[in-house]
Amino acid sequence: MALKPGKFKLGEPARGKAERKVVPATEFPVARVVLDTPVPHLAREFDYLVPSDLAAIAQPGVRVKIKFGRQDLGGFIIERLAQPEQLITLADLVPLKKVVSPEPVLRPEILALASSVADYYGGTVPDVLRFAVPPRHARAETAPPEPALSRETDDATAQAPPAAVPQTEPWLASWLNSWNQYQNGPELLNFLTQPNAQPSHIGRFVWTPLPGLAAPKPPETVPHLPLWAAQIAALVAPIRSQPSPGGVLIVAPDNRDVERIIRALDLAGIQQVTRLVADEGVEARYRAFLAVERGQAQVVVGTRSAVFAPVANLQLMILWGDGDDSLAELHTPRFEAREVLALRNELTGVPLLVGSLGRTVAAQRWVDDGEIEDGALSIVGYRDTIRSRAPLTKVIDSAENAAEGYLPRIPTLAAQAVREALTRGPVLVQVPLTGYLPSFDCQNCRAPARCAACGGPLTITDPTLPPSCRTCGQLAPNWHCPNCGSTRIRSRLKGADRTAEELGRTFPGTRIVVSTATAPGGVKSDLPRPTKPVLVIATPGAEPVMPGGYAAALILDAGATPARVSLDMSTEALRRWLTVAHLVVPAAAGGQLLLVGDGDPAATAALVRFDPVLLAERELAERIEAGMPPAVRMAEITGDAAAVDSLVSRLALADASTMLGPTPLEIDPLPDAVAAEALFTEPQVRVLLRVPQTDGLELARQLRASLAVRSAKREPGAVKVTLDPAEFC
Repeated sequence: MALKPGKFKLGEPARGKAERKVVPATEFPVARVVLDTPVPHLAREFDYLVPSDLAAIAQPGVRVKIKFGRQDLGGFIIERLAQPEQLITLADLVPLKKVVSPEPVLRPEILALASSVADYYGGTVPDVLRFAVPPRHARAETAPPEPALSRETDDATAQAPPAAVPQTEPWLASWLNSWNQYQNGPELLNFLTQPNAQPSHIGRFVWTPLPGLAAPKPPETVPHLPLWAAQIAALVAPIRSQPSPGGVLIVAPDNRDVERIIRALDLAGIQQVTRLVADEGVEARYRAFLAVERGQAQVVVGTRSAVFAPVANLQLMILWGDGDDSLAELHTPRFEAREVLALRNELTGVPLLVGSLGRTVAAQRWVDDGEIEDGALSIVGYRDTIRSRAPLTKVIDSAENAAEGYLPRIPTLAAQAVREALTRGPVLVQVPLTGYLPSFDCQNCRAPARCAACGGPLTITDPTLPPSCRTCGQLAPNWHCPNCGSTRIRSRLKGADRTAEELGRTFPGTRIVVSTATAPGGVKSDLPRPTKPVLVIATPGAEPVMPGGYAAALILDAGATPARVSLDMSTEALRRWLTVAHLVVPAAAGGQLLLVGDGDPAATAALVRFDPVLLAERELAERIEAGMPPAVRMAEITGDAAAVDSLVSRLALADASTMLGPTPLEIDPLPDAVAAEALFTEPQVRVLLRVPQTDGLELARQLRASLAVRSAKREPGAVKVTLDPAEFC
């Protein structure tokens, strides 16, 4: 319900001699404003008076400044009204202070989406709008705009984009025809290429792409593309070649995938494409956002926050890389890109394609769940096609090396396979961590090496440098084990730099290329075709594309413990391994994938079969039986014991059947007990609430209401609420 600022003590309007007389606008003199505030109990709509001198530019969607108590706050006008909703006069309303910009950056459909996301995650609309509408940059806004396209689909004056590359081109035709190699692929093509076609479901497709690279566009100097990027471009081409071209929104986890998709779109001749990524700087990001908002770009390719892009005449949404950590927002309300696009699909009916080299359990639930009308369509390759395109997979675990009594990091079988493959082409090696020795233990008692100052883990970044703390950076040149006094160390895991050193000794004369965030030159997106044997060492997500594919690939330390413990450990491990497998030539051409280490058994079996859907189905069945997400909605509440208890006590859904805890929250021990006591003056606890999916929105609503009461009462203590946490075990 809309309220006037004077309703609350904090919002008491400032009155006095300096108050100027304001003449209201003659038409719709009331502006309903949503404030830009992190305070939960103020995250609602307020009515303000529109002065006559601002009437022309104070339109819905524009940024404004208002007086709220003694503060000047920002906000957005969401509606103009003839009368305030409450039984008050116009004279009781506080006038708008100014219109920051006449640009209507908040579109009604994006406001509706933000409200839906806030409801789903128990957050507030202002929290969501900080991601939906980027910060303003005056220079970008005042730059001369290009002629804008009409946002109306039936506007005859709208300028049509240049035609795409004819689909008769052999390489582009192969991109499009490759969709016929999928189960339900022809139905997807029919739905997108025929405007009057209607799906037999809600319009969601869950896609697991075929392995391999796309057919290259001549000449050979053009960088090669993964098949998935080419297939995305093949889907967009018919939408953009229609008489009334539709808009397309594509979301990817990182800049590297964004660039690959844009390159594929460019090769397909698709115009009016813009990048919408968060790390390009305020001006560049806002300039790209304005191009979308003004209708100058109708194909948007961006990272996580692009899920809110106001694309005109939107006809298709694509999420690539489902399951990647980068698609989950770490700040309140901690939304997941997949779920935001699903909510947008429900609100607008625009079809949604969710793709990943693996298959997340949440996406598999869409396929199996009858609650979503007839569910989502699963698009997977036919088994014969997968076998013809996939490399031969071999697992070298401790059982394979039982005769040696232990599993060396690079077993003899793996070294022989790599040596043979180097005679045919380049070889890719994936290691889990970057650096030299990311962590190590005492050689004598196996105690983890920790910093004496802060308790953080010690690491060795270079063999010529002493150990240093990964947390505070302090050097430890004279490290010795506090348990046994030994100065000898053993490495738990070896990073990419140490791996490059070892492989250089094992394969002398072979060129070594390292593709990691800390390597010289950073992450390589693609590499030129080599003329001599080359070994490429990369961390997960940094594997470069090689023209023609790799002759073989080696995945080291398959049993390494991941940085975080979560329910998705198995599916995440498989997704990372499949990223490597998709870059290797088929088994018919001699391609091999070697998995070294005792990895997760279920993920290993799925890798051998090249079947991520099988693993997702198994994981989903186990979670349904155990009552774990995504079969249920779960909320994690952590913080000071008294604050958590007060927050939970106001939740009607919190009872013995839904609540787990409170349990003490484990905190990494510090070497100095006094420092630990000073840091945590109150006992830290955690409470888990799990309810059926049908009660998920009610749980989110109750959590938001309880947080608003906590904010209004200014209750002491710290508390953190996360809905659908990625890790809690």
